[in-house]
Amino acid sequence: MASPRRSQARLAYSGAFAAQPEFGTALDDAEIDTLFTLLPGSEPRLEIVTKSDEIIDCTGQFVVDEIVLAKSSRLSFEIEADALIVAGLLGWIMGEVSGADILMLGESEFQPPPTSFVYGHKTGIALKFKDMVGGEIKISGAVTERIKASVVFQGNGSPEAVEGFDFGDCTTSVPMRFSDGAFELNNIDRMNDLRNIEFSYSNKLLADEDPFTAASVDIARMERDDMRDNVFTFTIFGEPGDALHLAAINYEKMPLMWQIGPNTNGIQLIAASTILKQGGGPGHTGQARRSTLGLIAQPRKIEGDADTPVEATVVTA
Repeated sequence: MASPRRSQARLAYSGAFAAQPEFGTALDDAEIDTLFTLLPGSEPRLEIVTKSDEIIDCTGQFVVDEIVLAKSSRLSFEIEADALIVAGLLGWIMGEVSGADILMLGESEFQPPPTSFVYGHKTGIALKFKDMVGGEIKISGAVTERIKASVVFQGNGSPEAVEGFDFGDCTTSVPMRFSDGAFELNNIDRMNDLRNIEFSYSNKLLADEDPFTAASVDIARMERDDMRDNVFTFTIFGEPGDALHLAAINYEKMPLMWQIGPNTNGIQLIAASTILKQGGGPGHTGQARRSTLGLIAQPRKIEGDADTPVEATVVTA
């Protein structure tokens, strides 16, 4: 029997970025109606993660049984970063959508919304995953390159086999270039100086606790950690001892905005205040080996401010 090629791999999701009505209830197949445009050469990576207990016989020499104590799924993939798709993913992962704004869950909310995926090939049997919760996202770009995003979801470790799922036709996306966007640091346009940038966000999902107990190998809920990692890492033209370098050495506070895509179809990642730090120090980059600074901007909560440290806003014409 011939095995399907990687080019036939498909990962379907809800184009409306719908959340499941509740944990344990997957979206209907008809709602999982859109294909991710995977990064060329990449493929979804699926892991069924188990924890088990071996039962050893009385001699201490032989395994007589093994019991699954915990089982979860981990689905990671890389995509071409369309602004609206990134916005939908951030809505699932950060957890709160209010009109065009996407915010982090509040301090007393611990459960990002679950959703469902179908992974398989163009023909044949596919796997349907439910209770999938956004764990991590990294969005990156560099001069002369496309914007890319890598994403990790975790959830129910018992996917269902589905036959005859209609993946529909894949579509060829228009690459979103680094140069399509904008970048401001301390309210100053520094896009022409920016060499590369990455925004990473993680819920640090608590996959080893309540969701997977000895009473049930299926996920009942998935919660985020108290602390959620979110940071901007970037390289920008600069030199040792200049104003930006001194600001990083002294951990100065300043706002940051990175816009992915143009004003007609983009998304802004906004941190009202960040702690600027060194991210490897001064160096040189490019064919001309120009002087650059490696920097980290850590979004920070402003005391008394109800807004979250970082948020996303969709911008359209």
